[in-house]
Amino acid sequence: MAFKGTHNVASHGSRAWRQRIKTSPKQKVNAGAILVLNTKSLKCGENTYLGSNNIHAKIDGIVEIKNKKINVKPLS
Repeated sequence: MAFKGTHNVASHGSRAWRQRIKTSPKQKVNAGAILVLNTKSLKCGENTYLGSNNIHAKIDGIVEIKNKKINVKPLS
C-alpha cells in the first residue's frame, strides 16, 4: 500500500535520490577510499575512478572539488 498524505523525505528516510559526499574538501584520503556515493552531479577528475556508481580515490592525497569535478591532489 502506498504512503498516504504528504511525503516528507527528511522524516521518512528516503535518501537514495540525494548525492552523498563522504569526504570534505581539503581532507586527506587513502587510495581506494570512497569519496562520493550515488554520483549524479559530480564527475570524476584527476586521480579518481568510478566504480559501481561510487567515486573512489586512486592515490593518497587531498580532496579538491572544483567545477563539478572531484580531484585528489598528491600529498607531496
